[in-house]
Formats: sequence, C-alpha cells, structure tokens
Amino acid sequence: MMHRDAEIAILICRCMRNIKSVNFEKLEDYIKDSISIPTVYFFNELCREPATIREKLKKGNFKGVLLAGCSLYKETFADIVESAGLNPLSLELIPSRELFKNLPREYSSHTTLKLGLMICSIFEKMMHMRLIEEVKPRRIKAQSKITRRSLLKALPQILTVYQPTPVILREKCVGTSACSFCIDSCPRRILKSAEDGGLNLDYDYCSICGVCVAVCPTGAIQIPKSTDKQLEAQIRTILTNHREEMRSKAIMYVDSNDYHYLLSRFVEEGLSLPLEVFPIELPTLGLISENILLVPILYGAAGTIIPVLRNENKLEYLHILYQKTNMVRNILKSAGINQEKIILIEFGENDLGFFLEKLYEFKSSVKSEQLEKSIDKHFGAYNRRAEFIDIVKSLLDDRRPLVEFIECGEPCPFGEVMIDQEKCVICELCYNK
Repeated sequence: MMHRDAEIAILICRCMRNIKSVNFEKLEDYIKDSISIPTVYFFNELCREPATIREKLKKGNFKGVLLAGCSLYKETFADIVESAGLNPLSLELIPSRELFKNLPREYSSHTTLKLGLMICSIFEKMMHMRLIEEVKPRRIKAQSKITRRSLLKALPQILTVYQPTPVILREKCVGTSACSFCIDSCPRRILKSAEDGGLNLDYDYCSICGVCVAVCPTGAIQIPKSTDKQLEAQIRTILTNHREEMRSKAIMYVDSNDYHYLLSRFVEEGLSLPLEVFPIELPTLGLISENILLVPILYGAAGTIIPVLRNENKLEYLHILYQKTNMVRNILKSAGINQEKIILIEFGENDLGFFLEKLYEFKSSVKSEQLEKSIDKHFGAYNRRAEFIDIVKSLLDDRRPLVEFIECGEPCPFGEVMIDQEKCVICELCYNK
C-alpha cells in the first residue's frame, strides 16, 4: 500500500471551458477538503501542454498521476508520464469531457459532486499501488485496441497502448497440488504448474482475459490497477460519501475497450450516462469475482450494471462472467435481496439506444429498493474466500447462520449438502467437481 503522504498529481482539464455542467471552483474545494491534498492543477487545454505536464511531474517527485480530461489522448498522456520518469501504469484517467460535456448547466451541483467523487475514489484506489510499482507495462499495437474515433485523429507514432499483465502473488497461492482452478480455466492453456508447486504464466501469449483472476479462490492472481483492494477502496469512496446529496448510486463495471467506444458514441450523438451511474473501468470483465459483484450492494448501491458489447474477443471469459453473475444473483435471492440489483446488458455496436433504454429501466426499477442500511466496513481479507464469507454474513445480517444459508437448497448455488462451517472456505469444489 502506498503511504498516505505519497504525492499523487491531480491534473484537471477544463476543455476550453466547454464542460459547462461542472463548477471547477467548487470541484477544487471539494477535492482538497475530501483528501487533504495541497495542490490541484487546472488547465484550459491539457492536451496542448505536454511540456508543462512533464515539467510539473519531474519537479514534484510524484508517484502517480490522476488526470481528468479527454480520453482521446490517454496514450499521449501515458507517454508524457513515462518520459517524466514514472511508470505509465501509474496514470489514471477520468474521461470528464465525454461524461459531462453533454449535460446542461442546471445539473451543475450533481455533476460537480459526481466528478469530485470519481476523482476522490480513484485517489483512494491509487493508495494501493504496490503491484504497479513492481510491474513493467506491456506495449501492444494499438490498431486492435483503439476506437475508430481515435484512429482517425491519433498520430501514427503514438499508436501504442500500455496494458498491465497479471501478477501471481506467491504468498497467497496454495499451490497447484491443492488447487488448479486457474490452470483448468485458462482458455489459452498458458498457465502451467512449476517444479516448486507454484505457477508459471507465459506472458507472450496472455490475452489478459482475466479468467484466472476471477476463479482464484485466494486472490493469488491479480491485475495491477484492478486488484480486489483497489476496486473495494474505489467503490467504498463512491458509495459511502455524500449519500444524502446523491441517492440511488449505481456501479457500472465496464471493459476498457467498450468504455471508450461508448464514450465516443455518446459524444457523437449528444448523449450521456445517467448521473446516478458511476462507471468503473476494468481492463477486462473477465476478472470480476463474486466479491467484486457483491461489494457495491453491501455498501448500499442501488445496483450493479455490467454492459457487454458483443464481439468475439469476449468469448474467452463470457461463460465465467455469466457463471459468477448467476451465482451472486442466487446469493442475493437467498438473502432476501432483489436479485435484479445485478444485471448484464448485452448489446451490439448499433444498439446504443437499446443500451441506454435498459440502463434507465434498471435505474427506475431499483431506485426504491436500496438496502435499509449499508455497511461501513473495509473488506480486504488475506484470503478472498474468507472475505466472501464475511460479505455473505453481512448480507444475511445475523438473520440465520451461514451454514443454514449454504444448506438451503434450490436457490443456493452450493446445493443440498452438509457443510462444516468452521472448515469451509467455499472453494466451490463440492459443486464444480
């Protein structure tokens, strides 16, 4: 975990004052009051001042960069961060122009608060950057990754994206002799058992689908920038701050490529996400575990949304995503909570209207069904399954013991089995094998 006093540069672009729905003066006050940071840097056109950015980063001895601006120039900003001597993976970008440009000025109080919450939540996420410091970014040819909008505008010499690769935490791995979920689930068969009982991953052939992350019962495989601790910190900050001003907040997990495609379409067609929906960008939806699906509900979210843009690249992890989602929906049902709080929305490239329609339908249906109280508890157990048990217990709210919940039968994914509650780590072997 990064020390609380570690410097993170916060750079915010006004986009030539075209984002009229955000009050940047109030935004600065909110950020400084919330995270006790002395300086927030504002620019009228951040994309036109690479030398200024580089100079500030070099002089400030920063460990990370949090930027709110236009997503079109993300790779350019990553290059600037790297040229300033920082790991480009330490850059976090909030696409404020795409999210807020099309909203009218009368929404200023809510849009300013939403952007402030997003900035503070990513700041809290960046407090857990240890893995990023240990991992070098992998460069991938951007032709297969960028959106058609950025392809038309980006310069050929900067067509490089930076992507983190999975990290195996040896101290958490129980060894392949005891567990082989990741090896069995890898769609490319590039995870192998090592001679010492650990794991070897062939990074040259890894597509970063995230399946190994999702199925690991101990959380021994993580993708830097999207670890369990980082996502939990980000979600907690969004949902537990300013509840009175913004009710019915919903979390939307979105694949990075899909996110930038959606944003570009929103700009083209003058659309925007509902203010209550907070997007959380992931390198892949395949890394989503049961814990990550449940934590927003536990912290009082109106719901959890997962948009899935149909394409063949998702075939590697789609079955795991559906399995995890259905399992969590069954858990909610067993705990007496509306299982429709978690929803997948599949849509095609020409179905943007359908996606937004489903989004607003979802927002309306769950608005009045938030949990009576959310739980202000930090989750981050050493073992992911131990944390999962804590989450389920919190959802049950002491209404009945966990073992009864597991034995309840039909609505529960574990089936009708007798389980020793003290020894069970919910490894899933009893119903998967």
